[in-house]
Amino acid sequence: MITILRLAMHILLLRQHFAPPSAAGSGRPYEMATRWIKAGHRVTLITSTAKFPAETELNQKVNHFDIDGIQVVAVDVKYHNSYGFLRRIWSFMSFAKQCVNAAKQVKDVDVVLGSSTPLTVALPAVKIAKRFGCPMVFEVRDLWPEMPIAVGALRSPLLKYVARKLEQYAYRNSDRIIALSPGMASGIVALGYPERRITVVPNSSDVERFRHESVSAAHFLQRFPMLEGRPFVLYAGTLGKLNGVEYLAEIAHEMKSINPKVAFVVLGDGARSEIVRRVARRCEVLDDNFFMLGSLPKQDIPDAFAAATICCSLFVNIPEMNKNSANKFFDALAAAKPIMINYQGWQARLIEGNDIGIHVPAKDPIESARRISRLLDEPARLVQLSQGAGKMGVERFSVDELSARALDVLEMSIKVQREKTA
Repeated sequence: MITILRLAMHILLLRQHFAPPSAAGSGRPYEMATRWIKAGHRVTLITSTAKFPAETELNQKVNHFDIDGIQVVAVDVKYHNSYGFLRRIWSFMSFAKQCVNAAKQVKDVDVVLGSSTPLTVALPAVKIAKRFGCPMVFEVRDLWPEMPIAVGALRSPLLKYVARKLEQYAYRNSDRIIALSPGMASGIVALGYPERRITVVPNSSDVERFRHESVSAAHFLQRFPMLEGRPFVLYAGTLGKLNGVEYLAEIAHEMKSINPKVAFVVLGDGARSEIVRRVARRCEVLDDNFFMLGSLPKQDIPDAFAAATICCSLFVNIPEMNKNSANKFFDALAAAKPIMINYQGWQARLIEGNDIGIHVPAKDPIESARRISRLLDEPARLVQLSQGAGKMGVERFSVDELSARALDVLEMSIKVQREKTA
C-alpha cells in the first residue's frame, strides 16, 4: 500500500495522450495520479483533448476538469493514430506550445513530470520546470527516435539528426528519468545518462480493477453472443503499424483447419484497422473465427478479459520492439489470464521463466496456431498459467507498489535539488 511520504508535493504532469477513465487508452497516468493523491499529494495534469470521449463537453481552447481529484487542464489539440508524419509533428508542436501557456495558470509546482511519447513533451517540461525553479523528471515510454527510425517513419538524415538532438536535450535536462523497461533504461545509459539517476517503473497490473466483483464475463458474452461457448484469444489495444495485428488474422486462418471452434477477438482501432480487416477478409476468417469489435469504453474492458481464454500482445518483428512495456501484457496479469506474445525481450524472458503464458513465433502462423491449440487442449495447464499470471500481477507488478516507486523518484528529485541549493 502507498504510505504518505514526508514531503507533500504538487506534481505537474505533462501527458499529451491522457485518456480519462471513460475513454479507451493507457490508464497509467490516471492510475498513478489517483494513488499519489491518496498518498497526500496534489496532481495537476496538462493534456490534450484528443482522447476525451466525443460526448465530453469541450467548449474552450483550454478546458478544466476535476477527475477523481486530478486537476486536469485539457488544451484543444487533435491527434489520432491514423495521422501522417507531418500532421503528427504539427500536433506535437501545438501541444508543446499550448502546454507552456496553460502552465502559466498553475501555481506552486514542486516537480514537473514530462511523460513521453511524444518526445516533444520535453520542450514544455524543461521550460516550465525552469520557470518554477523545480526539478524535471522525464518518463520514457518508448525509445524515440529509435522506434520511428526502425520502422522507416523517419528517413530523412536531417530529421534523424534533429530527432536525436531532441532526445539528447530531453535527457540532458532531466534531473531523473523513469524508464518503462530494462531495455529502455539500457538505451538511455548508452547515450551517456548516469544509470544511478534512472529508475525502471514498468506498466502495472491494476488487479482491483480487473478482478472487481462487478467484472462479468457474462456481460461481455451477452453483448457478443457469437462468442458464447467458444474459447477465444483476445487482443485489446491499438491497431497501429508497430502492432502487426494482421498476424492474428493469419493465425486464425490456420486455426480453422486445426480447431474451427477457436475464435480470435480484436478490440480497438488505429491507423491499420482497415488493413487488418482486409487481411481477415482475404484469409476468409472475418466474422467467422476472427472478430473486430471496435473500441469499447474503458470500464467494459475488464469484462472482455474475464471472458477471454488467452490474452495476447503483438508487435512486428523488429528488435527495437523487444524493449516495449505493453499495457496488454500487464492487463492480462491483472485479469489472471494466460498471456501470449510473439516477440522477444524481457517480457519473453518472464514467460520462459514463469508459468504465465506462451510464446509464439513472429512469422509462422501455422506453428502459432498449433501452439495455441495444444494449450487449449490442456485445461489443467490453462488453469496453471492463469494462476501464475494472477500471482505475478499481484506480487511483481502491483499498481500500488509501482505508483509508490514512481513517487519515490519524484520526491528524491526534489530532495536532491534542495540539498544542492541549501
